[in-house]
Amino acid sequence: MADIQIKIRVDRHVSYPPDYDPITQYWQSFVQNGGDQVVGKKIYRTYKKLIADMHNDNSEWYYSNRRGNHV
Repeated sequence: MADIQIKIRVDRHVSYPPDYDPITQYWQSFVQNGGDQVVGKKIYRTYKKLIADMHNDNSEWYYSNRRGNHV
């Protein structure tokens, strides 16, 4: 995975960089990076659909860095 600078504040809140997208990074780890991760067929199909929906403008699904950082 890419080098990510993660900051932990004194109140133990983890703050990720604005371009951090763990869903896409995980997908790339077992698809585009030569199969660094080995996953089952169901996980592969689920992430394939999730990534397709996230990149489809007509889909209701999207990834919000701001919201993901909040959770």
